[in-house]
Amino acid sequence: MQAPSSPPVSEQAIQRWLVDQLAEVLAVPPGELRVDRSIFELGLDSAAAVGLTDELAEWLDRAIDPALVYDHPTIEALASALARTSGAP
Repeated sequence: MQAPSSPPVSEQAIQRWLVDQLAEVLAVPPGELRVDRSIFELGLDSAAAVGLTDELAEWLDRAIDPALVYDHPTIEALASALARTSGAP
């Protein structure tokens, strides 16, 4: 769990992290990723999606259900959902 003294991570920071990580995994420039397209349409497979949620959970220092990626399949929607659950503004 995130330490109580740690500020929540903003939606924009989560979105940047997701873009950077997906760009690396998919071997594309970050500027080519559209945040409003499904990450699966962008080329991520289910195994990579689970790996991404594991890395994201580590970065955010909290548990994340891998199903969240399927419930919120765009970078934009996933970042928004994660920011809401972390208490970020």
